[in-house]
Amino acid sequence: MNYLYFDIECCDGNHICSFGYVVVNDEFTVLEKDDILINPEKRFQLGRANFDPAISLAYSKNAFRRSPNFRAKYGEIKQLLTRPNQIILGHAVASDLNFLDIACTRYGKKRVDIDAYDTQKIYADNFASGKCCSLDTILKDLGIDMGQLVEHKSCDDAELTMLAVKQMCARQNVSVAELLHNNAECIVSYSVLEENKKRSRIRKSIKLFNKKYDGAIGADKIYFSAALGLDDVDCRIRLIERIYRNGYAVTTNIADCIYVVCENGIIDDKERNSLAASDKKEPQFISVDRLHTVLPQK
Repeated sequence: MNYLYFDIECCDGNHICSFGYVVVNDEFTVLEKDDILINPEKRFQLGRANFDPAISLAYSKNAFRRSPNFRAKYGEIKQLLTRPNQIILGHAVASDLNFLDIACTRYGKKRVDIDAYDTQKIYADNFASGKCCSLDTILKDLGIDMGQLVEHKSCDDAELTMLAVKQMCARQNVSVAELLHNNAECIVSYSVLEENKKRSRIRKSIKLFNKKYDGAIGADKIYFSAALGLDDVDCRIRLIERIYRNGYAVTTNIADCIYVVCENGIIDDKERNSLAASDKKEPQFISVDRLHTVLPQK
């Protein structure tokens, strides 16, 4: 099995100007490494008004401007990402998948539908008590010397991500295959990203209703299990507002509610563990249909 680590740099926080990668085997031997420069056909905006005031790209703007655009490089990037017998990894890889999606939409190309392991989350879950850290912080904590590798050079950042995974394996005395098997929940895909966007809308609506409805903070709270899924976000938001209109509130903490909305009592492992660790009275499990009967028709 081969492992492709990749990293993307953008000219403005959204539009790709480089796609860097390194391919290694199970023993972390580097088989390939390259930086694909891309003309973003957008202004370079890397200052405080954007996302990272300290960023300094590894190439000049002219080097990017002289390069082909994403449309011309799409086939090469797609071929790299869809090779057989290959696992894909990246630091905070959800952002990179989003950048690829923006570029595919902009240039009328089909989304490269891939799964990738998020090495930032693997580190957070195993070494940082769930806290997401920058690549630089992870490298320092793991004692990795950057040597001649350059930060914000995509192929070098990809290699540094690989070195971080190598050190994580060494610290746990496992192979990379074992590390990934033990962290299967750290896989990111476009379906996961779409689900995250839906849940973000839900969280924003809860914050809005907490401000809008008097007494919401001290009200009895209702929790929706992640196991329910989110087929219709607008319908869920309408139901949440109805909950607030009837004097209840919605929480994202399962240990802080009186009702857990789920189907057939099914909740996920994380929710079950949170309930087991709580010293509060266990909530009542109800279905969506039962919730409608609990709430008056306001």
